[in-house]
Amino acid sequence: MTAFVSGYARFPSDKLQMGNSKLIEFGFRTQMHSGILFFVYGGTGIYMYCALIKGALHFEFANGILVGSVTFNWPEVNFCDSQWYDIQLIKEGQQAKIIVEEIGEEVTGDAGVALQVLTLSDLYIGGIPLETEAHQYALDNKLNMPIAGKNET
Repeated sequence: MTAFVSGYARFPSDKLQMGNSKLIEFGFRTQMHSGILFFVYGGTGIYMYCALIKGALHFEFANGILVGSVTFNWPEVNFCDSQWYDIQLIKEGQQAKIIVEEIGEEVTGDAGVALQVLTLSDLYIGGIPLETEAHQYALDNKLNMPIAGKNET
């Protein structure tokens, strides 16, 4: 079982309403190989998150019908080295892109396929607390996020 950090932050959010296009920029540093960077959700199957999963940076969003996702997993990049990484996450339709400043980018999906994500929840940063509606949502929707109370596959 992986150890999880128990600290997190939660902010009321209407900032991450995702129309067909969205740019999210942030920086992070960590020593953990798995953990949620941010998570926000709406109704069944409607969510967006960014997480480290076994050392790879993963960005995913869904509207209950379609999913867009991308994983940045280059063997020469170690996100768990306590160094700062500046990240851009770009959503264009169903296309997902991760740009790691001064390193490179990964992109998957089709920018021509419309995909809007209408979230309702608070924005969770650094994880989600156990035994909350957000935790239950992630479990019920079988999200492949590194959450406490769920074994990693």
